[in-house]
Amino acid sequence: MVVEHDHAPDWAEYAIVTFYAQVWKDDYAVHIWDETYRVPIDAVTDENGNLIEDNSHPSDQLRWHEDAPDKVQNWPHTGYVEIDELQRR
Repeated sequence: MVVEHDHAPDWAEYAIVTFYAQVWKDDYAVHIWDETYRVPIDAVTDENGNLIEDNSHPSDQLRWHEDAPDKVQNWPHTGYVEIDELQRR
């Protein structure tokens, strides 16, 4: 995680996230491509305002967020999401 905050700062309105697409090869997940996009801050925080952990079930669900590109939402294989940075606007 590039973002070094446990709790999302009050000024943050958006998060820049990256989806890392993978396929399985010889029992290993292999990186194929990645795509970066922006989501609202509430998409990357839990009910207490804490940032969700990278490469976890909650963060990986961001691949199906309405602001994720179609390429990400329609990827038929595995992948994971990381939070890159927080933005004001």
